[in-house]
Amino acid sequence: MKFIMSTMIDHFHADQFDVELWREYMLTMVALCTHKALQLGSSAVTERRSRVLSSQPDLRRVAVADLRSMWFRLSVAQKTLYVPSMIGSYLQVALVDDDVVRETVIPIFFDMLQCEFHSSLSHTFTKFANETIMQLDCLVDEDCGGEKFKKQLRNIMMDMCRSDSDLVADGCKFVDVIDTLLQHLFEYREVRTNGYCIENGMDRTVELLKFYDMIGQPDLYINYVYKLYDLHMLSNNKIEAAFTLLKHAETLSWTDCELPTALINAHLNRHCATQRQLKEALYNEAANLFDEKELWEESIGILKELTLEYEKNYEYEKLPFLLRRLADLYHKVSTQGRVACTYYFVAFYGLGFPSYLNARQFIYRGNECEAIVSFQHRMQSTFPGSELIKTMDDCSHLAQHDGRFLQIFPVQPLFERRWEKKCFNRLIRWYFKNNRVQKFEFCKGEFRKGTKWTELEDNEIMRSWVIRRSVFTKEQLPSILKWSQITTVSDVVECSPLMEAVTTMQKNNEELEEMAHVVLSTPLESVVPLGGKIRGVVQAFIFFSDQCAAVLTPEEHELVRQLKLLIKNQVPILEFCLYAQASRNHQVDPQFHESLVTSFSEYKTNIEKKFGKLLADDDDDATTLKSVKLANRSADGAAAPPPLPPRPATAIRVLMPRRDETTSFLVETTHHNV
Repeated sequence: MKFIMSTMIDHFHADQFDVELWREYMLTMVALCTHKALQLGSSAVTERRSRVLSSQPDLRRVAVADLRSMWFRLSVAQKTLYVPSMIGSYLQVALVDDDVVRETVIPIFFDMLQCEFHSSLSHTFTKFANETIMQLDCLVDEDCGGEKFKKQLRNIMMDMCRSDSDLVADGCKFVDVIDTLLQHLFEYREVRTNGYCIENGMDRTVELLKFYDMIGQPDLYINYVYKLYDLHMLSNNKIEAAFTLLKHAETLSWTDCELPTALINAHLNRHCATQRQLKEALYNEAANLFDEKELWEESIGILKELTLEYEKNYEYEKLPFLLRRLADLYHKVSTQGRVACTYYFVAFYGLGFPSYLNARQFIYRGNECEAIVSFQHRMQSTFPGSELIKTMDDCSHLAQHDGRFLQIFPVQPLFERRWEKKCFNRLIRWYFKNNRVQKFEFCKGEFRKGTKWTELEDNEIMRSWVIRRSVFTKEQLPSILKWSQITTVSDVVECSPLMEAVTTMQKNNEELEEMAHVVLSTPLESVVPLGGKIRGVVQAFIFFSDQCAAVLTPEEHELVRQLKLLIKNQVPILEFCLYAQASRNHQVDPQFHESLVTSFSEYKTNIEKKFGKLLADDDDDATTLKSVKLANRSADGAAAPPPLPPRPATAIRVLMPRRDETTSFLVETTHHNV
């Protein structure tokens, strides 16, 4: 080695400089430093050989010292000839598991950075930075490097950047980027090589692709997009796979520009040559995946964009098939029922979890028709050895305990209501209630004694309070993952029996009106649940006493006003429900319907006595007469009545005891076990 080194200096330096010969010398020294037979303690070297090598001078240290000496003999102009092409080779040396080797070679990277910065007109080191990031991604994936390399690289590079006034800002920022990148790469490698679950692999993949997107590395970003796509397809997460494909489509334009060479070399171009072709192919593939998993609204959005593009470019020959497909999707949305999505709060606590999971809280989207018990079992199988925590209380103290603790309970999505007045079809509403959701709520019941409500009437209902909390996630669900980290947790909202009465009434009115619209618009929908719902409401009685009013605060008086309004609004909604039930005269028992009409008439009279005449009220017997006539029509001679105009959606069900049973209002909810 010394002979070759002296020959290079004497005969191939200065005026006789040979670029390729010096490159071969560098590559030879790199090969010597990284040779498996010289790596003490590695699995490739036997214990006996390690003892022999340790008794001799470490050839790796000798070789890297010569390599560094030769590098610093070059002029700035000569060094730039090897940047960025030699960065990967020098990184291989830096990743050798030896402190002295790392300390010797790392300063070369700062010198490369400095050379590019001072020799470029723009005073940047973009080539060096891009190549370093690209090579680290490949080398760490090949199981090179560890925490010692990460720490040593950061310390040496930071000190050297701070010593150069021109590089103290950009140089230190770049070192921070490399430090964060290595952390992500090590976590990704650990998940991939140590048998952790596929969900952890997805999570670390997303962290990497987001990081590459943030630092402007499009080739690496797309590479990890497809790694995530493959994991989703392997797990049959086709909705998330479709959203992942759209991440690539977002980077493409509707132009005939050629695709990047790196994309073609990686065989990620789907046999397309231009950005337009690839974007169209990705859109169609994503639309197919959404269609397959019955998320038709997302398919519609994609195909509508394709329609506009075809029209703009006069590709009319593609439109007939596309428009027929759109019509079919709209038909599915408005006629086919879908199962509601389930969402779960999942928190990871305990030192047995990786640091990126411990003390983190997420909202998970469950699989189709997945009950809470099945989901809990799946999560415990995914994270073996975990102890299940079912309470909704704060368990953050468990983060410092040994072991693994999984806190899991169901949550309800909270959706935007701005579309409700425009849409009464339950089948169409399904999408808005279950998708593109970022806010969720969970609640638990609590019995309280000694409150002003129990002083009015001490029973189970008046002791029942509901404790609510809402959470916000970082991303909407569904997205490129089946879960999203919780970013904000609201303060606790303690709901008194009166507050729950208002909430329950709002929900019940919505359900009544929605069920009626479904019966009218969907012939195959059973009318039986609607009849049961009507009977549960019209056979209840409502009462407010002076004693109740005397203990209310101004805010509670406003709640009572809202509750009374909701109760009054329920009357026309019930009329609409009776009308919808009567439209199925061939499916409804006339006697049952007539009993409901009679109960409704009594219910309406009772409401008017307590709250006054209803606005826009018809003749006293109009509702009863109309509904009974519809119910008594012969099945073969009468057509179903046309749907009534949509009524404004209001809210829930409140059951009150009879006048002779109490002196205050009581609330019976149907959706909370409190």
